Amino acid sequence: MSLFLLIYIGLLAIGTFTWYLIPQENETNTEAFFSIIIPVRNEEKNLKNLLHSLKNINYQRFELIVINDNSTDNSLGILEDFQKTWSFKIINLEANLISPKKMAIQKAIQEAKGDYIFCTDGDCVVPSDILQTYSYQFIKKGNLFLAGPVTFFENKETAFQKIWNSFQIVEFASLTGMGAVAMHLQKPNMCSGANISFKKDIFFELNGYEGNLHLASGDDEFLMHKFAEAYPAKVAYVKNAACIVETASADTLADFLEQRKRWASKWRSYSNFLPGLLAIFIFTVNLFSIILEFNLNFKWLIVRYLFELLFLGSVLSFLKKKKAIWYILLVQIMYKYYVVYTAFSVLLSKSTYTWKGRNLK
Repeated sequence: MSLFLLIYIGLLAIGTFTWYLIPQENETNTEAFFSIIIPVRNEEKNLKNLLHSLKNINYQRFELIVINDNSTDNSLGILEDFQKTWSFKIINLEANLISPKKMAIQKAIQEAKGDYIFCTDGDCVVPSDILQTYSYQFIKKGNLFLAGPVTFFENKETAFQKIWNSFQIVEFASLTGMGAVAMHLQKPNMCSGANISFKKDIFFELNGYEGNLHLASGDDEFLMHKFAEAYPAKVAYVKNAACIVETASADTLADFLEQRKRWASKWRSYSNFLPGLLAIFIFTVNLFSIILEFNLNFKWLIVRYLFELLFLGSVLSFLKKKKAIWYILLVQIMYKYYVVYTAFSVLLSKSTYTWKGRNLK
C-alpha cells in the first residue's frame, strides 16, 4: 500500500512540475472560421447566460448552431426568442436514447460551414476572447484538437451551498490539471466537452464518433483519443486565462454522483489501455488510502496531502479560484471515499446512469 502511495506521490510531483512548464500563450489571430456547436436539453435556467456570453464574443468569423435535444422545458422557446434578434441556426434532434449528445453534435457538424468546430454545453458561459486564442493555436501552431480550462461558477447563496460549490471547484480542478499535464506530455487521458475545439475535416477523416456511438458519454474524450492516435503532436491543452469556460456545478450529492458515474462508465471502452490503467491505479491508491486511514497509518497520507496541496493550489490560482484553496483538505478527506463508491457503483450497475431525465449507459 505504501508503494502505491509512493508511486502516486511521484506522479503528483511530475504533474506539478509539468503544469508549470505548460506555456501560457497570449497571441491571437483572426483568420479561422468557427462553427460553435451546442447541444441543449432542459437548460432553461442557464440558456440566457450562455447566449449572452456568445453574443459578446470578441470575434467576427463564426456561426452558431444550437441543437435542441427533445427538451421538455422552455429551452426551445428561449432559443426562438433570441433568434428574433440574433441570427443563428436551431436544429431539433430526433429522439435518440442511445447516444443523444454525440448524435446532436454529429448532425450539427454535418451542417456546419466553419473549418473549425468549437463545442460547449448549455449550462456554460464562454469568455469573449476564446476564439481569437484558439484561432492562433490552429492557424499559426498547426494544432488539430484543442482542450481548454473549465471550472464552476461561484454563485451559491447559503453557507452550505458555498461549501458544496467550493468542494466541486477543487475536485474538478484536479481533473482539469491532470488532464492538461497528460496532454502536454502527449499522453492525453481526459478533457471536458464544455471546452473543446477541433478541425472539421479531420473529424470526418477519423469517422467522427464511429466505434463508440453505443455509449452515451464520451463525446469529448473518445474524440480526443482518436485525434491523439492519428496526430499525437497536434493535440494541445490551451493554458490561457482568456479561455476559461465556467459551468454549473451539481446542485445535490445525488446529481454529483450520477455525473461521476456517467464519466466513469466509459473507462472500459477506450482503445488505448493507458486511461483504463490509470483509472484502476487511482481506484487502488484511494482504496489503499482508506485502509491506511482506518489503521491510523497517516505517514504516507500526510505526504500525499502535501503534494496534492501544491498541485491543486497552482491549478486553482490559474483558474482564478484562490478562495477554494481553503477547501482542499475537505476534498482530500472525502475524495477517496466517493472514488471507491463510484467505481463499485459502475461495476455493479453495468454502467447505467440517469442524465437529464433519461436512463443511459
